[in-house]
Amino acid sequence: MKTLILSLFSFLLITACRAQDPTFLNENFNISCASSSGFPQGWHQYHIVGNESWVCTPGKGIDNSPCMSMSGYTTQYNVDTNWFITPELNLSSYSDKIYFNFFDRYSRAGDSLTVYVNDHYGEGDPLCDSCSWTEIAVPFSQGDTVWRQHQIDLTPYKNKPLYVGFRYTSTTSSGSIWYLDSVFTTQISTGVGQVPTEHIPLTVVGAPGSTITLECDPSMAGAYTLNLFDITGRSVSARTLTLNAGLQRVTVNDLGLPAGVYVVKLSNELYSGVAKAVLQ
Repeated sequence: MKTLILSLFSFLLITACRAQDPTFLNENFNISCASSSGFPQGWHQYHIVGNESWVCTPGKGIDNSPCMSMSGYTTQYNVDTNWFITPELNLSSYSDKIYFNFFDRYSRAGDSLTVYVNDHYGEGDPLCDSCSWTEIAVPFSQGDTVWRQHQIDLTPYKNKPLYVGFRYTSTTSSGSIWYLDSVFTTQISTGVGQVPTEHIPLTVVGAPGSTITLECDPSMAGAYTLNLFDITGRSVSARTLTLNAGLQRVTVNDLGLPAGVYVVKLSNELYSGVAKAVLQ
């Protein structure tokens, strides 16, 4: 059960195959890793070089949940290039900005992942003649064991059905391990998934219930709004908090909410941070 992520996770799970043209994506790999295939439905992977694969990895995801991982190292470093590609996304119906979000962490020296967008891929070889991938700059943090969220603006690509691909590479002298979890799309009009001007590191501490404890690290002291959203994106609780600058913990009492999954957002006009909470 994931009690911590650092961004919005507020839609119902859709891990549909290409023919279903999902209008949004929300894949945390919990269901797919528990399935007989152990691989998310509708996703593809393709070996360009080497034999290692993206695999479901129990206990290595956010808060010890399942995630997907890829490593080019077995008993030695191996040459590998492997793609991990989303189902086809049809986002053309949205009038607002659309963001593709994912969480990653990394261990062991090696190349960073690279991320691409494509509107021609179906399945099979991602390097086919008609497959023109556009690389998206992502500021990966190497050697970081902490889960970090990345957001990609898909708005320029949303007028056609599209795919997002993660490319992993390793060599005979280095082979990193990359972990991916909680891959989802958001549109800015929900009020929850907006890309902040500056990010506030935000963590849910312990097992929240009628009381929730947050650890945050705002750069600026002042008044902040704390919102809780249910899985439909509806605001169900709002409080104003006065915070100091720097790392601190704050406890909010008497939430009065039923058990379930919520998104916690802490923000003001300049800073914003989000986390997932499972109220018990």
